[in-house]
Amino acid sequence: MEKFAYAVILALLLAGCSSEQTSKSLSVEEQLALQYVEQFQNSKDVEVKKKFVEEHIYTDAKPIFTLVASTPSKDSVALNDVSIVGSVDYEKDGEKGKSVLVRGKKSNGEDVEEIFLFSDGKLVWGYTEADDKATFDKLRMEFK
Repeated sequence: MEKFAYAVILALLLAGCSSEQTSKSLSVEEQLALQYVEQFQNSKDVEVKKKFVEEHIYTDAKPIFTLVASTPSKDSVALNDVSIVGSVDYEKDGEKGKSVLVRGKKSNGEDVEEIFLFSDGKLVWGYTEADDKATFDKLRMEFK
């Protein structure tokens, strides 16, 4: 349940995507991280957000993401000039997945990093330093 609370916070804090990287060089999870920023975090179109949740969010996390998807994202939390920093495999409680680190800029020019956790090719949760510094820092150490 703690994971889902962080997702709500993350979804409320995040928005925006622009990337020069090609999908040919990105893993499925890295592509989904960029799509999440563009289609969910930054989107003012509620239907686009709901479709993203239905197609790309891990089943157990869908109720919270669905709730957040019902409102347009605010410009103040938009994330622009997004790029993939890297990704690492992880295992927690016997479940394998991938963590993806992205970096972008908020509308005020502040650099922001976000870490997304994926399992079975679906987005499970995301973290920023602002919403859970301890967890973010622990996950961030996995990226060289």
